[in-house]
Amino acid sequence: MDDRHASLLGVTLLAVVLSACMTWDDLERQREEARRAAGHEMQSNIEVGNTIVPAIEGFHADLGEFPPELDALTPEYLAHVPRTIEGRDFDYFLDSMEGYYLCFDVPSAANVSCCYLQRLQLWDCSGGCE
Repeated sequence: MDDRHASLLGVTLLAVVLSACMTWDDLERQREEARRAAGHEMQSNIEVGNTIVPAIEGFHADLGEFPPELDALTPEYLAHVPRTIEGRDFDYFLDSMEGYYLCFDVPSAANVSCCYLQRLQLWDCSGGCE
């Protein structure tokens, strides 16, 4: 291999390595943006969910039972049942041992959902809630 071919090979290898580094940086940047987006979605939807929780609790305080569905909260406890920031319905599950779960999926994070756990009175975003 002469010097010209060796130089050309060196430049080509350098271009491949730099391209791979840029691709890795781009991938890391995309991952960080996705984490930020998921965090924003979670926080925003928790804020919306926190407007539903007092209505459920008020229904329970007044009637001695949890509402069978979220629509039972209107119009006495809520003017309308809010939706997630993505325009989806919250999931609502009754549980004889735990009280209820109020949940939403996080579309920007695969296999992640957040649920309000009535018995613990906190939001858990570690996965599913069923």
